[in-house]
Amino acid sequence: MPTILVSDATGQLGVSSPFNLSYPGALALLAQATSPSPGSRYRPASHWAVAKYLTVCDPRRRKAFTVNPGIYDLDPHQKTVLSDDIGMAIALGLIDQSHGIRGIADVYALHSAGRLTLNTAGRHRKMPDFVLDLRIPIAGSHVVLLECKGSTTRGHYASQVASACNTQLANVNAVRGINANTIPKLGAATELVPGRRLTIYLDDPPEQFNESLSEELQANLLALEYSLFGDLRSANEVWKTYGLPTFTGARGASSLPTSSSTKIQDDAVSPLGRQGKFDIEPSGVFEAMSDNRLGYASTRIELKMSKAAKAARTNRQWASALQKRATMGAVKVAVPTLLDEQGGNERRIEEEAITSTAIAVRATTRVWYQA
Repeated sequence: MPTILVSDATGQLGVSSPFNLSYPGALALLAQATSPSPGSRYRPASHWAVAKYLTVCDPRRRKAFTVNPGIYDLDPHQKTVLSDDIGMAIALGLIDQSHGIRGIADVYALHSAGRLTLNTAGRHRKMPDFVLDLRIPIAGSHVVLLECKGSTTRGHYASQVASACNTQLANVNAVRGINANTIPKLGAATELVPGRRLTIYLDDPPEQFNESLSEELQANLLALEYSLFGDLRSANEVWKTYGLPTFTGARGASSLPTSSSTKIQDDAVSPLGRQGKFDIEPSGVFEAMSDNRLGYASTRIELKMSKAAKAARTNRQWASALQKRATMGAVKVAVPTLLDEQGGNERRIEEEAITSTAIAVRATTRVWYQA
């Protein structure tokens, strides 16, 4: 499994480096966390981030998470969007595997609903990304504030972590009336230098925190799971049951889209350029033949709804689903299957993972070179 480097000088998460990260699982969490919800920012689609980013982890190098060197040639605006998205995915994936994310809320949505206040007025650059509820606490607290950053520029992480901690995390005044000075805060900056190994940098010391937000965050993550699978009607019912902001309209909940789907499948095709330069040495015939060859990657990712969410959608017993999810174990990650064609011209990668709230993820990547 490709590993990432973790720089955690203050021991925030207590994980080892290199760290075996399930990248497909991280992308699934990104898709869930950014699914449509009341007051959230515009979302192009419920699972827009799932498949297109699989080849950011270049399939031509598998010893470590090697950033696709083709990113170097992207337009600067595309680099910014990609690095921000991957920064969120890597941080969420790492935290889910180390501490188990059992609840989440978008800070912008909380602020829009008046449930989170700031010291200095502002929008996205003045507030962090998420409030998380963790299965394993940090410094005795299950609830933390998280700001995620990402950059393709070497060394830029230092200023990003400083901005995350001093400008955004420190700017939160209160969450649902609870003084933010008592909330553990985590700033995460992911360095995505093309052709190099991915590294995530963590900073900001945690404090103690009141646990009263846990149930709301857990309910919100359940609702986001329904939103991810296109069932906004069930999601809205969860939000309403737990006193969270809801979608409203003249026709009420009956006008919201609904779906019985329990599975998402997403496909993408990506070219792999000839000019990519890797800092990671090749392993095996396939990787040795990758330099200066035009290649392609066909990726497919499947997400399956958790059993607890499926059952609750049938009987509308949301509290039962939350109770089941609260007792689930750690993230499960299967050892990836990597098959190289004997002639070295084709590679197939199969990866599976189950998030801490039991969404099943299966990703398949096929890579081949132009003859």
